[in-house]
Amino acid sequence: MSYLAIDEPQKGNKTKQLNAGINLGYRLDKFDFSLSLNPSFIQKDAPNIYYSYAFVPTISPYNADGTFATVGVLGLGNPLAAIEQNKNITDSYGLLGSLNASYKFSDFLSFSTLFGIDYKDKTQDRYFSGANESGQYNGSFTLGGMQYPNWGRRLLNERNSTKWNWQGQALFNKTLNLDHNIDGILGFELSNDKANFSYSSGRGFVNPNGINNVQDAIRDDDPLTTVDETLANQTFGDDISYSSRVSFFSQFNYNYKKRYYFLGNFRRDESSVFGDDTNVALNGGAGLSWIVSNEDFMKSSKGIDLLKFKISYGTTGNSRIGSYRSKGLYILSQNGYNGAEGSFPSEAPNGQLSWEKNTKFNAGVDFNFLGRVELSLEYFYDDLKDLITSRDIPTETGYSSIQLNAASMYNKGVEFSTRIKWLQSDSFKWTTSFNISTVENKVTQLVGLGSEFSTSEVALAQKVGYSTSTIWGIKWAGVDPATGRDLVEKDGQIYDAATYTSLFTAADWVPIGNNQPKAYGGFNNNFTINNAIVLSIRGAFQLGGDYLVDNSLISKYNITSNRNLSVNAYDYWRNQGDVVSQPLVISNTTLIPNLSKFLYDATYLKISNINLSYNVPIKKTFLDALSVFVDVSNVVYWYKDKSPAGRNGIREFNFTYPQARTISLGFNTKF
Repeated sequence: MSYLAIDEPQKGNKTKQLNAGINLGYRLDKFDFSLSLNPSFIQKDAPNIYYSYAFVPTISPYNADGTFATVGVLGLGNPLAAIEQNKNITDSYGLLGSLNASYKFSDFLSFSTLFGIDYKDKTQDRYFSGANESGQYNGSFTLGGMQYPNWGRRLLNERNSTKWNWQGQALFNKTLNLDHNIDGILGFELSNDKANFSYSSGRGFVNPNGINNVQDAIRDDDPLTTVDETLANQTFGDDISYSSRVSFFSQFNYNYKKRYYFLGNFRRDESSVFGDDTNVALNGGAGLSWIVSNEDFMKSSKGIDLLKFKISYGTTGNSRIGSYRSKGLYILSQNGYNGAEGSFPSEAPNGQLSWEKNTKFNAGVDFNFLGRVELSLEYFYDDLKDLITSRDIPTETGYSSIQLNAASMYNKGVEFSTRIKWLQSDSFKWTTSFNISTVENKVTQLVGLGSEFSTSEVALAQKVGYSTSTIWGIKWAGVDPATGRDLVEKDGQIYDAATYTSLFTAADWVPIGNNQPKAYGGFNNNFTINNAIVLSIRGAFQLGGDYLVDNSLISKYNITSNRNLSVNAYDYWRNQGDVVSQPLVISNTTLIPNLSKFLYDATYLKISNINLSYNVPIKKTFLDALSVFVDVSNVVYWYKDKSPAGRNGIREFNFTYPQARTISLGFNTKF
């Protein structure tokens, strides 16, 4: 059992977590049985939802008499007042369990079955008090001849989900003779996923400073009003999600003289999320490997421990797209026209919606030598087709969009890993592990888009021939020293920002960056002294990759009535001849959110963890072993793109809230 209480970095927020676990096992002759149960409870009290919101420093959180000050914006609120007066509690109950049984028929044939369940129940209760601006809204209502402001808001969400999985498999392993060995699996898998979600909300209460029931929200009895405020300000809803899958799978392995290996597999999957004629996917694959170091002609090469070549090709499918995506759905509403009950279409049906397909190719080599160095290099290429996406359709159909198998793309890259035993004496050992990977992807088809281009609100888009991680926007050419307005570049021409926005649309955006790094990986160093002191240093790194900062953090000065900006905003144009990064501050200055000047190089190196332990010598005591340790996480970050003097850079913008450094002290013992 374990209990954890956390005071979050966000002021006023706390988390409590209780976990338990039990594992039971029983063995009798050829029969094995095991049971695992892991219940959990997590409670998060988070009235502070403003930790990503930078208020103007000239606004005091308190009035002269010590009461909470206002910030001047209804629906926002003084964070300190919200912490004390609001409520936001989430309770999560969970149970993760499994039941496993196996029976060994003979030395080469056995059967095992596993049933697993994952149950979660999550409730969230939020109340925005009318005592502060987070719970204050425009408007009023009349009840019992008295008028009340439209203040106070209660929101209740509850999600209950149950996932279970049952699988059984027969395993065989037979050595035919010294040269030939076969093994394989034949099995089935059944899975079920069901979730219920209910929600309710109410706004506007007679006593808004305290917690009220949703049903008590705005019950207007003013005869002069024509709208039923009760229906308009009380919302209730229920959603259900259900899916199931039936699978049969097999795999066959063969090796000859432990030099040549062959693997073949095949599986049939049937999912309820697709139409009846398209719900089955057939996938399979094959792989070959050759352990060259086991060949007779390699026996004289004493320095080579392992030399292995491997290659594989196969297909997989994806059905994790949400329930009912192929069905025609509608919504029942009690808040229809003039308060009438009714229904209206929600999701367009598509009985042809089917599995996404991924054809995978891998090739690699493993090379170990001198008993100290281990190397692995692998190339992969994934060809993804029939990706499910949304397309607009004529509203005459009763729907605005439909889900289609309408996109294709590929991923490819190289993965390299190594492990080196630098020193391996009795008194001192030093081992290093290192890995690095590259990933490149490109969109190859977008069905239903005449321009082969789609945009989204975060300046990420899809376009045939480009990566899905491409950042689209406008190239920034500086601030005009004469006028103080942003200058942008298009097709080699320089435009004033105001002129550009009147001539061009988002379809004219160009690639300005890519948030996919050129390479990324990690490393680990282990040092052992006299088998007693162990020091471990783990880290990670990223080479390349761009980070696009939201312009509202730097340039959107029209929100400064209640919100603070980065110190970078102070580098603005004041007089003719100024060379600055931000335009002049007037009400009609054209601000463009996705300029290249908001891009930062995300290359970094971090020491993510340092662990130091000491095995205490134990003699003639009741203890069998004792070790003490100190562990530090999030030790240090280093960024290639340095922050300019007096300005913010990638270090400050990379995280909404600073990463916490955690230091742990403890001991492990056995007796």
